[in-house]
Amino acid sequence: MTSGRNCRLRIDLRGFDDSTAYAQYTSFAIDDESDNYRLHVSGYNGMAGDSLTYHNGMQFSTQDRDNDADSSKNCVLHWGNSGGWWFKHCFYSKLNAEWGRSQSEYHNIIWYHWKGYSEAIKESTMKMRCD
Repeated sequence: MTSGRNCRLRIDLRGFDDSTAYAQYTSFAIDDESDNYRLHVSGYNGMAGDSLTYHNGMQFSTQDRDNDADSSKNCVLHWGNSGGWWFKHCFYSKLNAEWGRSQSEYHNIIWYHWKGYSEAIKESTMKMRCD
């Protein structure tokens, strides 16, 4: 999808209070299946805060493929069976998660540097543009 191309990423976020923010990255790539869809992201700018660069270099983790850097647990399962993401120890962002406002705050869609861990994100959109 991004191989050999110059790609950029924009993430648009909306809170339950209808506030909005965005994060843009001037460099974005995802490796192929043979490297478990490893994330490469850099060059942040925006108003949401940078909650994705922390995950740079991580392979994509799912319920049955624990590729995070935390040897004591599978971050996908531990934080609300949240679907796949590029977890590290475990996350500053996770946009594939339970929608809504869960009783357990860490089960929600999270963008830490904008809303912290305790406030759920209502909506997120990831868009990429490649030359």
